[in-house]
Amino acid sequence: MNKKDTIKKRIYTIKKRQIPEGYKACCSHIYPMEWQMVKIKDLTIVKSGSTPLRAKYDRYFKNGQIKWVKTLDLNNGLLKDTQEKITDLAIKESSCSIFPRNTILVAMYGGFNQIGRTGLMDFEGAINQALSAIIPNFRYNSRFLLYWLNFKVLEWRNFAASSRKDPNITKNDVENFIVILPSIKEQEKIADILSCCDEIVELKQNLIDYKKLERKLLLNEFFSKINNNKNNKYIKLGKVCEMFSGGTPNIEISDYYGGDIPFIKSGEIDCLKTEDYLTELGFKHSSAKLVNVGDFLLALYGANSGNVAISKVSGAINQAILCVRSSIILPYYLLLLFQLNKEKIVKKYLQGGQGNLSAQIIKSLSFYIPSFEVQKRIIQYFSEFDKEINLLQQELEEYKKLKKSLSQLLLTGIVRTV
Repeated sequence: MNKKDTIKKRIYTIKKRQIPEGYKACCSHIYPMEWQMVKIKDLTIVKSGSTPLRAKYDRYFKNGQIKWVKTLDLNNGLLKDTQEKITDLAIKESSCSIFPRNTILVAMYGGFNQIGRTGLMDFEGAINQALSAIIPNFRYNSRFLLYWLNFKVLEWRNFAASSRKDPNITKNDVENFIVILPSIKEQEKIADILSCCDEIVELKQNLIDYKKLERKLLLNEFFSKINNNKNNKYIKLGKVCEMFSGGTPNIEISDYYGGDIPFIKSGEIDCLKTEDYLTELGFKHSSAKLVNVGDFLLALYGANSGNVAISKVSGAINQAILCVRSSIILPYYLLLLFQLNKEKIVKKYLQGGQGNLSAQIIKSLSFYIPSFEVQKRIIQYFSEFDKEINLLQQELEEYKKLKKSLSQLLLTGIVRTV
């Protein structure tokens, strides 16, 4: 039997809830006979960090050179820098201490969206009290353990407990977290393979970021020329655009939901599918309004305020979305206008991000509008740009899926590297 067939047989056996030959089962884990099940405290020391007094900012933070890691710095990968730095005096006069390079960090606070987030320090530095530091040593490969913790991140929910609203974990929970360890040699090979995946993902993400920056710069350049062209008219949107928002059917009436009409909410204006669907009855008994594929949509409320998209579905919108139509401005051109001017709109009308937009605000906005032909040429140019970015984004997601699949196979020993 060749290697490919052997792997298929192992997977088939496990799916049948049986243990493959050469494997053993313990605590819901199936793994190779020669691998060891251990707790993190049996491998190494776990320590917590501290926060210097904020009241002594000038003494402990100002002009600091020592990297100091917080939960928001964690990226589930290699950490190369931190948002804040602390001073030598902070180390000398507080309970902060320096941790060595290759220390693994685990977030303990902040609810299910935060606990279990990780980072691998690519530097010597300090950490705050919301993190546990897993100190490196010769008994394990730090990169392997990082990948294991990321692979098993949902298991922290079994540990999480708190008297507060958000569930947390403790340093003791980190110490008792179970790890399945192959030999150091196999750990290193697994880590090398998954690190290659990370490098590809990082390179692809950097290319996407570069393309987005290039797009933004070109957008500024194009519209600067439009604004300086005396042939283009300065037009208030309220005079040339039809605008409407929708509504939400009574959520307590089940007959209103579960139909065939996509119900678009502010976080779904760029989605192909929606979370909820309305029945004809639900649509008729609400102020929801219908939009078509290709309509320009703008989110009015909450965290999504100012986000814009061209609708990918025909469906009903709720009150948090504004649909804008015009006989002299093409929808995609409106999209480009609002993408370019979002920061200005947020700063002026949302007090830096707090509050809501409204139809009246959007109607009051004025822009230089070129002819249809010029709009079409600009749209054609940026549509090609967006297709390229979308293709890169799809490739990125495929690489992420590949890494996830490889993690599943390698970290469980289904595929062996030795």
